[in-house]
Amino acid sequence: DSALDAAVEAELIELDGDRIRFTHPLLAAEAYAAVGAERRRSIHRRLADLVGDVEERARHLALAAERPDARIAAAVEEAAGRAASRGAPEVAAELSTLAVRLTPQASAADRLRRRIATADFQFLAGADTPARAALEELSNELPPSTERAGVLARLLRSFPQSDLRGALELSERTLAEPGIDNETRALVYGDRGGIWLQLGDVGRARSELVAAAESAERSGSAVARAQALGNLALYDALAGEPRPPEFWKRAEAIEQEVDGQAILYGPLQAHGMQLMYAERLDEGREALHKSYRR
Repeated sequence: DSALDAAVEAELIELDGDRIRFTHPLLAAEAYAAVGAERRRSIHRRLADLVGDVEERARHLALAAERPDARIAAAVEEAAGRAASRGAPEVAAELSTLAVRLTPQASAADRLRRRIATADFQFLAGADTPARAALEELSNELPPSTERAGVLARLLRSFPQSDLRGALELSERTLAEPGIDNETRALVYGDRGGIWLQLGDVGRARSELVAAAESAERSGSAVARAQALGNLALYDALAGEPRPPEFWKRAEAIEQEVDGQAILYGPLQAHGMQLMYAERLDEGREALHKSYRR
């Protein structure tokens, strides 16, 4: 107690009931670093038994591990997914990075999935540079395959806007990848629609968005279908050809099937924007509020 009192008096820590907080993060980091590795792992193991939050527990389990552990890696991966579904991609990226580190080398499929997920979470968190570096590394490691097509499609999504022709070349390379599935095709065609629109070829842009919607429908993926329908309908609204209410009911029902995954310009958001363009502001605001809450 005397040591705590002295630390409080020196303004190194502050007390809040039963909680002790350092007054500055650098002080906490220094105290953490001063503890030996084995002692730190022991503390994290104890904390993993005490905390109730799934994400906190997974983080402590990861930091308590001495070596790769398939069971802990799976728990941390699950916690990363929970963080992403509640709209915390930064936390998801941190946890997913730990899950990769804890994955045994022999578990190649698990390791690949978690590396890709980490890049996805980094991209959603706005950390484009590390996401792109990770994806480029993966694209060089993988043989021609469905998996590499997915990695290349993600690289296309984060391609610099200053090099649209380069992005088109990458999209063509991705579409030519052996084993590319319809969900990935839909993503690539959707990106190509945006690229052609920026290049001023509106006819080509719409044809690419139509191809995206067709591929998404064949894929059966609710995420791909919602993304493609939202993009195509938003384009049509911008072109002065808004979709009827029946279309939006169907598209928004598909979006409701998607659980905790980010969709850029999904049907709810696209519908709100279409209503806004039509100066139906109250209805547009309601749709955009729904999209925001989702």
